Amino acid sequence: MLDVIFDSAKFENRLKLFSAGLGSFYASIMRDVGDKMASEARSRAPSNTGNLRNSINFLMRGRTSALSTREQFGASTVPYAWARERGSFVKPKDGKEFMTFQINGQWVRLRSFRTKAQPFAMPVFRSYWNGKNAKGYRELANALQERMVKELSW
Repeated sequence: MLDVIFDSAKFENRLKLFSAGLGSFYASIMRDVGDKMASEARSRAPSNTGNLRNSINFLMRGRTSALSTREQFGASTVPYAWARERGSFVKPKDGKEFMTFQINGQWVRLRSFRTKAQPFAMPVFRSYWNGKNAKGYRELANALQERMVKELSW
């Protein structure tokens, strides 16, 4: 499972605009931005079977939000997501000396191997929230403006 979590309370304090009792309004526009983030992460995810790609969601509970491969907080859906995102070192289980695989019709015995990282969630998260001109701030501003026009138009 892979989670990229941030504290919405700190984010709220930083933007000051949302400290004026706009909690549900904030949650609504944050959901819009989070869904865009999840969609972008899904488009970057490695996709052999589609399970990893299809598991990427934006979750919200109270002031906590996450770009995650979970269906809900506390429930793992794709246990290999972290290994795909960051790469991993694989060695035999149960004290065995070798792992045996068939690759292109040929049997191979390995003591261990390292997988290459295939980042899909962290680059998206960083593009949205790192730096003063990050994409997430612009997306929130756009979502806020669109929502205000929608709510205030007669």
